[in-house]
Amino acid sequence: MVTYDIQPANQIHYPELIQLWEESVRATHDFLSPGDIEYYKPLILEQYFDQVQLFFISENNRIQGFIGLDQTDIHMLFIHPQARGFGIGKALLNFAINHRGANAVDVNEQNQQAVGFYQHIGFETVARADHDAAGKPYPILNMRLKPKTTLRPAKLDDIPAIIQLYQQTILAVCEEYDSSQCKVWAALGSDHLKWVTRISQQHFLVAASGQHIQAFASITSSGYVDVCYVHKDHQRKGMASRLFQALEANAKQ
Repeated sequence: MVTYDIQPANQIHYPELIQLWEESVRATHDFLSPGDIEYYKPLILEQYFDQVQLFFISENNRIQGFIGLDQTDIHMLFIHPQARGFGIGKALLNFAINHRGANAVDVNEQNQQAVGFYQHIGFETVARADHDAAGKPYPILNMRLKPKTTLRPAKLDDIPAIIQLYQQTILAVCEEYDSSQCKVWAALGSDHLKWVTRISQQHFLVAASGQHIQAFASITSSGYVDVCYVHKDHQRKGMASRLFQALEANAKQ
């Protein structure tokens, strides 16, 4: 994997940055007219550059890509057309996320390559505006970085969420049973004391994204897998496999 040196930019770099911006936009923003590009160009150069922290990657004494940040918001990310496909955009974005705490970005809805790029990294759309910041009729998607799903030991405070996930999962996905059977099965999860016992006496893990529990599983000291449930909205994403691997690793210790 190539490691890029990311440097801060200042006004000395503005002429090269605005040239890269224009070449990048003409190559990727085919929904903009030439007149639109000429309209935005002085705004970028004379106003927007000064409103963000700029960082760039240079190769062979030429800037290949840059990113503009305002605290945790990504305001711009542009790669030279000839430098695309070499991981420069990803390197700049990872730098912003991991070293600057960036977690939000506004993207032109019509720039589907950019939308897909951010989605691949883990961003999701949380809002949409019909016009951009300049008032032009180009829809903007506000995207935010989804919290990573991590595995951790279950806590007693998790029990209400665990019960809810258990019951909702049974009622939503267990199609091989009739509704009356599912209701009986789901009702068994209401016994709060049983969950206290499981969490206290078993190796009980939850997969959580922020405060949201997406799955859970437990194994007894004798190596018996007692429970494993994945929320209906997070199935077929490998969560059960991650939980089983973690439980297996613990059982082998």
